[in-house]
Amino acid sequence: MDPYLETPAIAPAPDSGHVHAWRLHLSPPDATLPALHDLLSPEERVKAARFRFDHDRHRYIVAHAALRLVLAGYLHCKPADVLLQPGALGKPLLAGPGRVGSLSFNLSHSGDWGLLGVGQQEHIGVDIEQYRDIPDLQEVAATVLSEAELSVLHTRPAQERAACFLRLWTRKEAVVKATGAGIGTALDAIEIDPADPPLADVFTVTAGLPDLPPLFGCSFAWDADYFGAIVCENAPPQLAWYEYPAR
Repeated sequence: MDPYLETPAIAPAPDSGHVHAWRLHLSPPDATLPALHDLLSPEERVKAARFRFDHDRHRYIVAHAALRLVLAGYLHCKPADVLLQPGALGKPLLAGPGRVGSLSFNLSHSGDWGLLGVGQQEHIGVDIEQYRDIPDLQEVAATVLSEAELSVLHTRPAQERAACFLRLWTRKEAVVKATGAGIGTALDAIEIDPADPPLADVFTVTAGLPDLPPLFGCSFAWDADYFGAIVCENAPPQLAWYEYPAR
């Protein structure tokens, strides 16, 4: 069987102290795409059809089909029986009898890779970004980074600033996605300690999230071209890594 279409055999599901982190490879054979497309919900198919470029549409299809296959592995059901619904702030949640609140998850994808976090904590957020040049870096950074983070960015050599910004950006995005607050959140008000992010680093969210429990995260890099972050309620985050498709 095509490994992209296999429901992962997962045992056991994450306990309350761990998050399962999934690396999703988004480049299946072209012949596999129709079957993956069939796994999507009607709403996801509509969203997929809106992408202008084929490669963006294909990656969306694979990422969201992988989400359903992985969740089906945890729930011991068929991917078609994985029901999702938007939460109060629009963040997708499991739906269906006995499944609401049973697992939390969050999905991100960029380029050829996706990142999926699964756990029992209410607040889980992930973000992954492929390295790219950012021509208007200073202007963008000024709108999303705190004063401490801007200071870190400005101390970097010019050739390192895009990578530094993406490490900072993925942390902020993972925090926002953990809360479900969306793009209306003032990213520059979110304070993260330490502000200086090495390639692999545990961090704490110290400000900018009123009325929420403390959040903690881990940032990392893949192959020097991808930066990512995972945020949850555990300190420090206890991660177990998995691959889709299984290798």
